[in-house]
Amino acid sequence: MIVAVAHTEIVNSSEAAEYLINDCKQKLGEYSANAGLLFIAIDYEFQIFIDKVNDSFPNIQLIGCTTDGEMSSELSYCQDSATLIVFHDETIHFKAGLGIGLDTDVEMAVAKAIEAATVEEFGEPKLCITTPAGLVASSTVIIDTLRRKLGENFPIVGGVAGDDWQFVKTTQFCGREIVSNGIPVLLCYGDFNFSIGIASGWSPIGRKGVVTKSDDTTLQRIGDMTAVEFFRKSFGNYVPVSPEYPFLVHHECGGMSLRAPFQEQPNGDIVMKGHIPVGSVVELAHASIEEILTASNLSLNRALKLYPGKPDVALLFSCAARKQVLGSQTYREHKLLKDHLKDIPSCGFYTYGEFAPQDRSSYSDLHNETFVVLLMGSKK
Repeated sequence: MIVAVAHTEIVNSSEAAEYLINDCKQKLGEYSANAGLLFIAIDYEFQIFIDKVNDSFPNIQLIGCTTDGEMSSELSYCQDSATLIVFHDETIHFKAGLGIGLDTDVEMAVAKAIEAATVEEFGEPKLCITTPAGLVASSTVIIDTLRRKLGENFPIVGGVAGDDWQFVKTTQFCGREIVSNGIPVLLCYGDFNFSIGIASGWSPIGRKGVVTKSDDTTLQRIGDMTAVEFFRKSFGNYVPVSPEYPFLVHHECGGMSLRAPFQEQPNGDIVMKGHIPVGSVVELAHASIEEILTASNLSLNRALKLYPGKPDVALLFSCAARKQVLGSQTYREHKLLKDHLKDIPSCGFYTYGEFAPQDRSSYSDLHNETFVVLLMGSKK
């Protein structure tokens, strides 16, 4: 697989897009781009990027989104930047698809995206990469619907689009289309290697409880207590409800995932970033900055251990809540990975929720405050 990554902090949209394209073309050399991912900050003029990338790479299968920060092997971690990664391979086939209308009908939007990305002559897809809107629909419902459409154990990796921690409007890209209520998917076909690693750094603290009442992204009661009362039992009255102290959700299969709390309500409810179903066993979790950073390396090491040989590319999806907790130390998250990645090109963004298979099971789920690594490459 031939991979080219470009990354820029140029403010002017036209100049920034030209830089990304020229840098990628130079690195591709004589090869064309089969597929690509575009991650950009919210203040850019998206149409300029989309038009220029598609005009410059006529056959590209392109998806992407706006972010809460960008990272790559070119510039490491950046805020308010644009990064483009493109691929060429003769044995791997890519097909992008877009579903619109997540705000009104998740089932229909996901079905449309999968249908548009399905190419029977390529055979069965092996992997799905996605960057959907999460502010207009439950990210948990999105991943659950993707699993039903693609298969319960089908590997789905990606991140929910961001908008620089404003939580007002995110934007998604697919081909030449630009939307704010869509789900872009990139299905990958053919004979190739890939592996996935996930880790968070958060460890459980305090008692376990069973969720007895919840509604979409609102956690209401745990046992006979309100969600806020349960939180206070572990952290007291002086620790604010925030993503720094997420809920660890235990799954029946043995896997676990984090759900980030965002705001407590006067009635004792907690607004969450992701649904926690009634009957779920939960406990609160805590992590230090060093533990969060160590988890980034752990995620990569897990993926490397599972990968046969040396990968051609690393795609990275880290939670925007991790960035909020890390603050001025955020740059270290990607810097710590560079020693292990060495000359492997990488690209990714800070998301409003990460999609990846569970650590100890094969089904893909929504995660919060987690670092996800996807390694890919041709079979040598």
